[in-house]
Amino acid sequence: MAFFVAGVICCLIWNAMLVPAQGRAVKQDPETGKIRLLFLGWVVYPEDVTRHYETDPLLEVTGVPLARRMVELGYIAQDAARRSARIYMPRTYERFISEFDAVFLEAMDVDLVTPSWNRWFRDSVVEEGIGLCMTGGWASFGGNSIEGYPPWGPTFVGEILPVECLVDKLSSQVVIWMDPVDEEEPMVSSLPWESAPPLFGMNYVGSRGGSKLVANAKGTLAEGSWPLLSYWDPGEGRVICFMSSWLPSWGIQFIRWPYAPDFASYLVYFAAGVRLPSSPELAHKFRDKSWIYREGVGSFYKLVDLIEMMGVSATRVSRDTSGSEDLYEKAQSLFRDQEYEAAIEQAKEAIAAVQQLQQRAIKDKDRAFLWIYIIEWLFVTSAAMGAGTVVWTLMVRRRAYRPVGTTRSR
Repeated sequence: MAFFVAGVICCLIWNAMLVPAQGRAVKQDPETGKIRLLFLGWVVYPEDVTRHYETDPLLEVTGVPLARRMVELGYIAQDAARRSARIYMPRTYERFISEFDAVFLEAMDVDLVTPSWNRWFRDSVVEEGIGLCMTGGWASFGGNSIEGYPPWGPTFVGEILPVECLVDKLSSQVVIWMDPVDEEEPMVSSLPWESAPPLFGMNYVGSRGGSKLVANAKGTLAEGSWPLLSYWDPGEGRVICFMSSWLPSWGIQFIRWPYAPDFASYLVYFAAGVRLPSSPELAHKFRDKSWIYREGVGSFYKLVDLIEMMGVSATRVSRDTSGSEDLYEKAQSLFRDQEYEAAIEQAKEAIAAVQQLQQRAIKDKDRAFLWIYIIEWLFVTSAAMGAGTVVWTLMVRRRAYRPVGTTRSR
């Protein structure tokens, strides 16, 4: 009887901890204002929208490529994946909660998450206010026993998910769209979902009492309506789940949606308690400018590398990048303060500064090529003159000598 009472008390205490927090604190780095994200999953996949996290002013990402499917498809060696986990995963719970504000599990295998990490993820959300995101896939939610992926339901993380994980319940033979339940929800109002392309797979889950259903899936589902986007605030933190995926198996068209990177970022913002942009179009425009800036910087350094490969010093040009970086850092700071119009103008100035650097680098490259052409011309010309001299000597000048009838040896 005593054990029964103790068990009931423990359950009541745990359920009390899962009650949504009122006015939960925002999780950000107090020094930089960025959300320090621990991302586990398809980190090295070249077409994943999460690669845009690198240019997001609000995110500082630590990626751990742990998805087994990545190893099977050859995107990363198994030893490299294990080494990344050893390098980037904190060794203690105290270090984990001090270094990260949010965790993202993207098509992540539950058996690759150690029991201690699994407990850390749950406890850090409930007790420390860390945010957690999970997206769908063959290894997510209820898993897939045929492929050898166990379900997340019986784990510590499963306890704090806003949905019930249905074992082996998923489909890659559907065509679905987002069907918002509440248009006022930030994850709905912040994006133009009416223009979103379809998804081609999802994990079937059950709704959980106390959770907030943001959107259902609509489309070719044979079994009615199912949750597609849902969240709740267990204890001090927040957990948000997207039951489909932007990876190519299910998101081959979704990944090409211009707002897919915004959606990926907003999942993390929302999980960390950060207010979503009040001007979605302006925020999206700034992300476009950020991508143009980063592409410009990358092109500039490629030019610098080319110049130096030709034996010309590019120190004078490469030294001047600090000006554009300062402009871009200021633009990022304005974005974090949600001053989007000012951030866009500052980003334009940073892009213009990079373009000026590119023009200077192009001039240095043209100058280097000019000297190469001159040297090659001199070399070819001198070789031709030498060959002409030999030909003249052997074929023309020999006429000056008296011909002989026979030759004989003594």
